[in-house]
Amino acid sequence: MIENTGFLIEKKRSETDFIAGEENSIEYKIVNEVGDWLGFSPHGEVQKNRSMDSMACVSYSCLNCLEAQMAFFIAMNLLPETHLKFLENNGYIFNGQVNFADRYLAKMSETTHSGNYLVKVADSARHDGILPEKDWGFGGEFKWDEYYKEIPEELKVKAKEFYKYFSISYEWVSYSSSAKIEDLKKHLKQAPLQIATPVCNWNDDIIKPCGKTKASHATMLTCVCDNYMDIFDHYIEYKKKFSMDYPVPFAMKIVLNIKPVNNKKMKLYIDKDQNQVLGDENLQFGYSIPNEKKLEEITTHCAKLGIELEKPEERDMIGWYIISGTDKKGWEEFLNI
Repeated sequence: MIENTGFLIEKKRSETDFIAGEENSIEYKIVNEVGDWLGFSPHGEVQKNRSMDSMACVSYSCLNCLEAQMAFFIAMNLLPETHLKFLENNGYIFNGQVNFADRYLAKMSETTHSGNYLVKVADSARHDGILPEKDWGFGGEFKWDEYYKEIPEELKVKAKEFYKYFSISYEWVSYSSSAKIEDLKKHLKQAPLQIATPVCNWNDDIIKPCGKTKASHATMLTCVCDNYMDIFDHYIEYKKKFSMDYPVPFAMKIVLNIKPVNNKKMKLYIDKDQNQVLGDENLQFGYSIPNEKKLEEITTHCAKLGIELEKPEERDMIGWYIISGTDKKGWEEFLNI
């Protein structure tokens, strides 16, 4: 395996970068309680062929992180029906697996013969769109100029349709100093991590440090297990293991967010008798919620439909009364309860 596979080190971290744990960090929330994404890893894809290496390890590892999250959302039944249909109808899911076009992101993020930067690629994923692999794949014996040829404008437009349903955010977990195991474990509960590391003894069962400290390759960290770290690569073998003391100088968390498509908002109100009511913004009609279990079911159901629920503000805690009658039946049908 060559030493440099396409990872470039930022000369310095930008003042505008989002950094985990600091004031400008993205909202931390636990998505995958066990912090293990290995079972949601995408179909293995190599970043090279017999003719050339795309030097796009940063793009491949970035999209692997997004693909794993999408696979998790689908497996856990977290996607609204509108979002799932968008993915299916536009070719993002092939043979039951999510597959995004690495070649598209590598080109749009301006990957060079020397590679690319983590922030530049993540920012491109955030703004230039995500395209299905089937639309701009890495097939045949491409040479460099063919792989990085200009992308048709209609595909760029299609790629940005992705943002009607999803958004992407990212932040540094570690920058230029070896990441702490506890930090990696914590942030893996929100998303798989894109890491950049030195390349040492890459074919060992468990890869151990070899004295190198300069990062030269980007992969996806899927799990910090009891005695090793699982990574997913884009050179065969795809699944590799690092020893627990393997240096991880750079770690970035790239988060895939599900957007609500239905802009209709409903509020949850509590009246003076502590009855809970789900209703439209003006509470012209509503549905009485009998208990906390039913409230959880309704919240989950609305999320799948892409409907945003607002928690009650203090001023809404009294003075609202249950509105029943024919409207209640309409709510029951809408909520499928």
